[in-house]
Amino acid sequence: MGGSADQSTRRSLTRTNHCPRHCLPVQSAHSRANKTAGSGVILDASLHQHDEDVILPPASNSITLKSNIRDSRNYMTNALDEGLSRLSYLALPASLLLHLLIHRSNITIVEIHVFSHTTVMDNKRSPSPAIPMDSSDSSDTEKRTPTESANKVPPPPPDGGLTAWLQVVGAFFLFFNSWGILNAYGVFQSYYQSDLIPTYSSSAITWIGTVQGFVLFLVGVIVGPIFDKGFLHSLIAFGTFMVVFGLMMTSLSTQYYQLFLAHGITVGIGCAFLFLPSIAIVATYFTSRRAVATGITASGGSIGAVIYPIMFHKLISRVGFGWTTRIIGFVALAGLSVSMLVLRRRLPPPTKSRSLLDVAALKEPTFLVFSFGLFFCFVGLYFPFFYLQSYFTYYLHNDSSLAFYIFAVLNATSVLGRITPGLMADRIGGLNTLVPISILATILAFVWIAVRNVGGAVVFTCLYGYASGAIVSLPPSILTRMSPKLGVVGTRLGMIFMFAGCGFLIGTPIASLLLDLEEASFWKAQLFSGMFVAAGTICFVVLRVMLWRKGGGWKI
Repeated sequence: MGGSADQSTRRSLTRTNHCPRHCLPVQSAHSRANKTAGSGVILDASLHQHDEDVILPPASNSITLKSNIRDSRNYMTNALDEGLSRLSYLALPASLLLHLLIHRSNITIVEIHVFSHTTVMDNKRSPSPAIPMDSSDSSDTEKRTPTESANKVPPPPPDGGLTAWLQVVGAFFLFFNSWGILNAYGVFQSYYQSDLIPTYSSSAITWIGTVQGFVLFLVGVIVGPIFDKGFLHSLIAFGTFMVVFGLMMTSLSTQYYQLFLAHGITVGIGCAFLFLPSIAIVATYFTSRRAVATGITASGGSIGAVIYPIMFHKLISRVGFGWTTRIIGFVALAGLSVSMLVLRRRLPPPTKSRSLLDVAALKEPTFLVFSFGLFFCFVGLYFPFFYLQSYFTYYLHNDSSLAFYIFAVLNATSVLGRITPGLMADRIGGLNTLVPISILATILAFVWIAVRNVGGAVVFTCLYGYASGAIVSLPPSILTRMSPKLGVVGTRLGMIFMFAGCGFLIGTPIASLLLDLEEASFWKAQLFSGMFVAAGTICFVVLRVMLWRKGGGWKI
């Protein structure tokens, strides 16, 4: 009896191994799991939990295969290749799961492999490009092809090379002829006050320069969405025209209102159209060298503010105010022509333009504290940039060439203030760098009241130029870290620039009302400047404490 039973068992196994074509080989889920371990991810265990109770289909509806199949593994592989759709009807839950994995999941589906009778998913073995999936819209995902999806992924930044460094050169000249012209207004202020329109008060003349800076910030917010649409060269061309046209009209001006419209409004609008492209282009071409590239770019503003005052001083006595201003206009045209020739946008314009205002930011205490800190700082920060030459002339009674070159010294040290603190910020954090430097600026603003000699004034000029450069250059990186997502950084930068612009607009004209040049009395204006820089510094310290309590860590 035992022998006959064993023979019966062996015959049944033989019949299973040589099953007719309408039958499907049956294996336990346990044996299949052992064979497929490590080969991939099994789509669904429910597909195999009732394998031993599978009801085989009738021969008329079975999958047609070659009649000479002897090996069960080859048999199952060919069955899946030729009739996966029919087999899916036998296991509806697995079919639904496969659909969800392909059309809804964020997992990249590349190939479906068959190992030991089990369907698995293996991303590592596929040579085909990855297809990004969008969980928000399955209908759009079904229409995508691998080629179209790959084309939407931008190539990585070159991080060097001729084209990338040419962008740095082009952006450098944009800064050179926007912030460079703005920071050089001090020499025009002195000339307007002493020679061209001496009947107007120093406060009234100061409004020309502060309006120019305010327009740069104000119009710059509007320029952002235009730049997002891809109009790079149109912005540069219009900005170049406005700057050069404004300088040419300034050279012909003899009345206050003419100078206000030409030098204040027209040149200010032109600078606004040049400023934003200069800070947006370079970042898309660099990764590891981005700090160096952006530092070189930003230094163009300070270098321009060094060269233009020296040009003005050298030319004004030889060719007069008219041709001095025209030559500055021609130099600006030459530099901006270089920018027009070399600047190229690397990435396509985004499909969705950023908004001008992020209402959620106005409900964040940290954003408001930071914004008011910049407002207070800019109220007092730029007073020396307008009146330092007058301070040397009227208070120190220094009529030598040093008084005319002092703006060049101030802006030259500002170059270092724009570059080296940025490198420090990469190591210890932007806000951790800004707080001690703003404390230094506060101390210097108050110490300036006690300066009584040329040597002390020169030391103050060098240190203050360095500190002011850092205060101007660090806020964008700090705001980027504070923002909840990168998509709102551009909008929020425009908003904090508006706060800073308002401070720039009103600060120096109010300080100039406290001046008495005839009596050589500067201390009231100096005290006003120091108090507002101190108020801004307090805001930065409070912001640092708030972010630390929120768990922002030490590197902020």
